[in-house]
Amino acid sequence: MKSCVIFVNFGSPMSLSLEAIKDYYHYFFSDDMVFDYPWVVRFFLREWVAKRKRANKILKEYEEIL
Repeated sequence: MKSCVIFVNFGSPMSLSLEAIKDYYHYFFSDDMVFDYPWVVRFFLREWVAKRKRANKILKEYEEIL
């Protein structure tokens, strides 16, 4: 069996602000074409994991890059 790796760019936040990162996560995790899970699972991922835990860390990493 052959396997492959596909790299896809899903975009990035519009600016380097916490609000922009949270907006990006909101739209990204709300898309059922990205995450083929029931809306409850996507809601949990978006609101509890991405926005509350990950957004601050990602903001710091973006600032280090730029």
